[in-house]
Amino acid sequence: MIFNLILVGCLVLILFLMKFQIKYITNYKNGYILATSMPYDIINDERVSEITENLKRESSLIFKIFLPIPLLVFFAETELIKMLLFVFGIIIYAILINIFIYKAMKELREYKKLKRVQSSVKYADLKANVEIKKNMPSKFMHLLPMILLLPGLFFLDFDVKTSTMMLITGSLINLSLIYFAMSIEKSPNIIYSEDTEENVKLNIKNKGKFSKTILIFTSFLSVLTLLATIISYKNPYAYWPFIIYVIAITFGMLAIVISQYRVSKEDVNLNVDEVDYYDIFGYKNKDDARIFVPSKLSPGNIDLNRGRPVGKAIFYGSIVIGVVLLASLPYFLSPTNYNYNVGRDKILISAKMYNDEIKYKDIKEIKLLDEFPKSEVVRTNGTSLESQSYGSFSVRGIGNVRLYYYNNSKKVIFIKADKNYIFNEKTDKDTEMLYDKIKSEIK
Repeated sequence: MIFNLILVGCLVLILFLMKFQIKYITNYKNGYILATSMPYDIINDERVSEITENLKRESSLIFKIFLPIPLLVFFAETELIKMLLFVFGIIIYAILINIFIYKAMKELREYKKLKRVQSSVKYADLKANVEIKKNMPSKFMHLLPMILLLPGLFFLDFDVKTSTMMLITGSLINLSLIYFAMSIEKSPNIIYSEDTEENVKLNIKNKGKFSKTILIFTSFLSVLTLLATIISYKNPYAYWPFIIYVIAITFGMLAIVISQYRVSKEDVNLNVDEVDYYDIFGYKNKDDARIFVPSKLSPGNIDLNRGRPVGKAIFYGSIVIGVVLLASLPYFLSPTNYNYNVGRDKILISAKMYNDEIKYKDIKEIKLLDEFPKSEVVRTNGTSLESQSYGSFSVRGIGNVRLYYYNNSKKVIFIKADKNYIFNEKTDKDTEMLYDKIKSEIK
């Protein structure tokens, strides 16, 4: 049930974020509307309004059609079908939205050429640039989130994988947020008018304060990560610290995105590019040396510049990785049979990419249990389906276990050797027969 709720929650969140994106790009912001540079005096033009309203209606219709789709997860019989619904739901929805956005952009640019509309006038304000730089967050603010995580190194124990994964995950997220804040600070200053004081004030509000907000939120996440790491270290089977962390980062990022959307959405940017480089796949400009550029299509995000060789390599590499991961879903999320080979001196166990060899001379204890240990279980590396679970797990009272478990069979074989092993067959009778066979070989 928890797995279903997580999938449904993620799907609904993505649908609303994309709906929010449409509102963002159809509002005139920093000299752009629909990623197309336009002067301020044309945004109320009848044709421009028609194009943006059509996009809103089309995206709203698709949103209403797709909104019930997440509920299908509850009716899917297997994890594979649930994940395919999740992945393809996102992909199809994103493709349709991007097609509508690109169609609207194309119409707007054609109208721009027809009307011979010029991009906004450019201004330079060197004095403002100096003042803006002085008001960016300090180096200490960038380092503080990682400094706060340093005590977590005392709880770094790879035998207790829950706390270690919590610390590593939190650190990676924090580094990403710090990089995001730095990219905002290093983005070109926006010159709104010939008034230096106004330019400084607006850039500090839109860049400096926004970056500080992200860094403060990152520091808060560091404290939360540290507490979750300590709790997970003491109790590796406690799920609630991770759940609280996910809720905090989800609502925090949502609040940051919404606040950035609300900030200066009516500002008029006079320092805009003469040419529009956005297409259906994003940003492409071979003359722009940057690999990542602030996005004009997604609030608070950055776009990959496919016009540069490195950007092109990342773009196509990501597609290849995505296709490989998608193609591997049936392999990882479909049921499999456990293969047991009981030899004269060892047992060989295999299930897809998991293989174990248990030598009889290493066995310290072997017993047939009437049921799987009734205790808290944490999956550290493996697959858990409704019908079976296999891979590396941690079981309270036993520790780390290599598990090969059919959920419909109660009895299990427990072996303590170089590692702990728990495994069974599809029925209790077959499990008993496997146990007797192993015992006879050991004797």
